[in-house]
Amino acid sequence: MDNTIKTMHQLAGGPVASGLSSTLRAAIAAGTYRPGDFLPSVRKLSADYRLAHKTVYHALQGLAAEGWISAEHGRGHRVLSRSNDPDRGAPVAFVLTPQSPSGSAVWDNLRRSMLDSLQQAAAERGWMLLAVECEPVAAGGIVERLRDLKVCGAIVDSFSPDVLTAVRRLGVSTVAVDHWHENVDADSVVQDGFLGGYLAGSWLAGRSHRSVGWIGPKGWTRQGSERFGGASAALNESGAALPPEWQLALPETDVTERVRMVREYLSRPDRPRALLTLWQGISAVTAQAARELGLVPGRDFEMVGWSTEGDYQGEYRPNFAGGPVPPAVVWDVDRLARTAVARLAERRADPKSPPVMIKIPSRLRLAE
Repeated sequence: MDNTIKTMHQLAGGPVASGLSSTLRAAIAAGTYRPGDFLPSVRKLSADYRLAHKTVYHALQGLAAEGWISAEHGRGHRVLSRSNDPDRGAPVAFVLTPQSPSGSAVWDNLRRSMLDSLQQAAAERGWMLLAVECEPVAAGGIVERLRDLKVCGAIVDSFSPDVLTAVRRLGVSTVAVDHWHENVDADSVVQDGFLGGYLAGSWLAGRSHRSVGWIGPKGWTRQGSERFGGASAALNESGAALPPEWQLALPETDVTERVRMVREYLSRPDRPRALLTLWQGISAVTAQAARELGLVPGRDFEMVGWSTEGDYQGEYRPNFAGGPVPPAVVWDVDRLARTAVARLAERRADPKSPPVMIKIPSRLRLAE
């Protein structure tokens, strides 16, 4: 179909328009105009090449039909990422914002697993994938860094919509992973947090719990909202709830302080008999706080945790020191990464397709 469109534009503009298309295409491929740049205006191109405006317009239509540029109303023609080809060595970037200095090892392990899986999925396509860290307070600077690397696409893992917006301004194909932002028009591949929360809430409701505690991070993210929403829906269907007085928000601080806060929470005489700890790191600190108090999950209270499939045996189960292992919602990092790379390839092939959100299924895993 692209070939048909291209031929129609060549016929409409004739060999002169086709020649200008070839000249501009070569300039883009050589890096004279980089992804995110705007080509000179029709008026300037007409003057520079001594061609009629109509001829220049037909040449630009041809390039747009081939996916090299995109017409943006009131701004001109922006160079797209198709001008650089990962099959010819142009890199893809994994853009991530670093965790705070007090961030957990769990977060670092997740990022390493994600990077490994993304690089493997990219390598299987013959692509090179680079990791590029971006400070949220300097989101604008990421554009120049990615320009310098001559990236042809980006996979973005960031809580900050400003980072994703800045990368999209570059004009390269972009896919958000593990986060989505309602005001940014971009593809996203995420864990199914609502489903995970729903499964966790349903399990506790099925154990006849009518009031359930919640321990989560301070500051709501889309991840947290989805998990809370799924759990609330499941509990509400069974006539149960997440009372506000039993909701504990843990700030970004060191593990010792987080354990202290959970220990204090579990020491309350009215502590909940069922808990949702739907983050891997929070499941770990809850287990540690319970041990320090001599409490045993599964005996003194029930809980549902969260883990990646890959970390379940080596990281999640050992938290419970040989005692009963609570259920955990699990999800597959490798599946998420492969889906993100596949979506990036689809986005490059069809830059004008509408953005989609793809959810990687989560499941409730019970101890064997």
